[in-house]
Amino acid sequence: MLLLFAIGTSPAEATVSVVLYEAEVFQNVVAAGDVLLLARYQLPLLDWQNDTYLQDATCDDAADWVDPCYTSLDEGAALLTLYDGPSSTAGLIGTQQLPRVGHGLAALYFAPGHGVAWGDTTYEMCVEGGATLFVVVPQACSVLAWNASGSVGATPAVIKPILLAMVGNLEQAAAVAKNSFLNIDRITQTGAIFVREAFPVMPFVVGSAFFLGQVSPTGVFAPTPGPLGLETHVGAAAAATDAWVGMSLVAGDWFGVSTRILGGSVFLLAALAVTIFLTVGTGQIVFGAFAGSLVIGVGTLQDLIPVGPVFVVLGMVLVLGGSWLFSQGRVPQ
Repeated sequence: MLLLFAIGTSPAEATVSVVLYEAEVFQNVVAAGDVLLLARYQLPLLDWQNDTYLQDATCDDAADWVDPCYTSLDEGAALLTLYDGPSSTAGLIGTQQLPRVGHGLAALYFAPGHGVAWGDTTYEMCVEGGATLFVVVPQACSVLAWNASGSVGATPAVIKPILLAMVGNLEQAAAVAKNSFLNIDRITQTGAIFVREAFPVMPFVVGSAFFLGQVSPTGVFAPTPGPLGLETHVGAAAAATDAWVGMSLVAGDWFGVSTRILGGSVFLLAALAVTIFLTVGTGQIVFGAFAGSLVIGVGTLQDLIPVGPVFVVLGMVLVLGGSWLFSQGRVPQ
């Protein structure tokens, strides 16, 4: 929808025009019950490129979308407004500074509890000049396209096709190369500039619409912990042996603990005893540690000592053993 009002006179007697192309409304965007208005508009550069409206009126490169000139509108010079009926007679219920001159997107956001009457066909959205700057205010208005959704989770699917269409239309209106703002079904980094100017959190709301969209990592990664394959195999084999059955009876009837607690304690104490005995007897801790590791390995194969911690300990032993070998100069040259 294209509505244009081309009469506007500032105190400097300049004439400017404003254009409102699209006026879309969404609900349940960030929180249940909120409302977002999204507009595609134009403040023709030839009209607005002067010091009366811009703090920086150079605008040397029309293709440089981040040139500060385009976003240097004076406060209150150009606004996006919402009226609860025809703009000529109704009350103003929301206003937001337009982000840039030229072609652009703008938005008005109302948090829950706003009082906007959803679906009211008399409401008008307008792009207009500031009343303090213009004698006759330039204004372009349109009724709203209401896009309902049942919940916050359902809203992205409603917004995405409309947002992509608006950015695609923006690309055509700006007369830039194809795929500059929109590449098939993704908004490019350049196109995202306009979207973020209008509503900075939009990449979080509709992340799949952007090449660099953001999504919560906890929303898609929910692993279910469980026993590893090796643990399952070792446990099944050990449970079928007489040693496991006997240890289970002793642990439950005599000590009132689990089989793993009793069996693991026995094997760990045995490993410690063997390590100490061989270390003292040979004078080499390497032999004692190796023998103690063998005892722990037997306990692991009986499913009495967990596999995971054993591999952690073995890794530590390898590191410490390697350090000892290097420190003793026993590595072949």
